[in-house]
Amino acid sequence: MKNQKRKSPHESGRKKAGRRRLIGRGDWLSKRQISFQSGVSSTTVQKYLAMPGAPAPNGRGLFSLAAFLTFYEEHGPGRDSAEMRRLRERRLRIQVEDSEFEAAKKRGGYVAMAEIEPAISGMMQGLTADMRAKLEFELPDKYAGCGAIQCKEMNAAAIDWILRRLKDGAAAVTSPQPTRAGNA
Repeated sequence: MKNQKRKSPHESGRKKAGRRRLIGRGDWLSKRQISFQSGVSSTTVQKYLAMPGAPAPNGRGLFSLAAFLTFYEEHGPGRDSAEMRRLRERRLRIQVEDSEFEAAKKRGGYVAMAEIEPAISGMMQGLTADMRAKLEFELPDKYAGCGAIQCKEMNAAAIDWILRRLKDGAAAVTSPQPTRAGNA
């Protein structure tokens, strides 16, 4: 025990770094998450983020991992150490992943949620109107004079119709739907 070399604070967590999931360049993390993702001790992360010129937190108090890695590389101990080489490689991997993601977006491999939310919303509004029309207006009139077995069969047919509409992804109501009195 006496002759063992004591690890410096920035060396802690080095062995675990290979098993961590990669975080993208645009991700905002807490100091603890930065410590975990970079393999730099939390006290060292706090020390470097308190230095003048360090990356500033966003409005929620979170920091950019890429900005921290860049700052740590420029101001960290032993700029040519194995740890610094590992951090530079990690930063490079993050940059490559970001570039690949941007290229995939340009090729149409990814679509922004803001672009598809209106279509999904419109489809859901149409399906909701269809279900209301079927369940509130069409079926009650058909139930008059029917037995329990016939009502169950009509309900099963209505459920099948709704599921077909969901599966087909129909976004528009194909026929005019009746409205409640006073809700026109």
